[in-house]
Amino acid sequence: MKKSILIALILSVILQGCMMVGMGMMHGGDNHDMEMENHTRMLIKEYNTPEYKITAEFPSMIMGNSERFSLKIFDKNIDAVQTDAEVYLVVSEKNTGTPNDEFSGTSSVKIKHSSFENDYFVFVPNLAAAGKYQLTFTIQRIGSTTFSEPIELESIIENHSNMKDDHSNSDSNSIISSPFFYMGAAVMTAMMILVIF
Repeated sequence: MKKSILIALILSVILQGCMMVGMGMMHGGDNHDMEMENHTRMLIKEYNTPEYKITAEFPSMIMGNSERFSLKIFDKNIDAVQTDAEVYLVVSEKNTGTPNDEFSGTSSVKIKHSSFENDYFVFVPNLAAAGKYQLTFTIQRIGSTTFSEPIELESIIENHSNMKDDHSNSDSNSIISSPFFYMGAAVMTAMMILVIF
């Protein structure tokens, strides 16, 4: 009788330790999926005039150096998407030590679009460093119309490229640092020794 109670107690501790590891891994997967879902969301900004409808798409967050920023220009005069335009993406990185959301005095890089896909000018800027960026679409010309003051659509976005590494490290650390993990492993080892001998 005492033997069966002892075995049941040992088995419950083992199962608890194994379940803790399994739940930790499953929980980590859920968090990663949620991060990726947030990551794929787009911020959409529009600029409307009697002549044009301009749509800018910014990723809601950056988690690497291959993010795509897109701009679409619909010309209401010809009732079609305009492909003949002079457009740029101006990238400004926030300097550390400046007040929040202040980008004055920062260095800016102006880049041209890399491709034109599905009616959108597509830009892939180099945003390798983690930090806060201001991204501004600047339209200087549409068709034969050159603007004395460019049309601008901007957004401020943070690069969380180090989030993936931190997330995976914290998940593995939280599972391995659990006392149930070690208790389960110790009891399992002891049972294996008893069974063998």
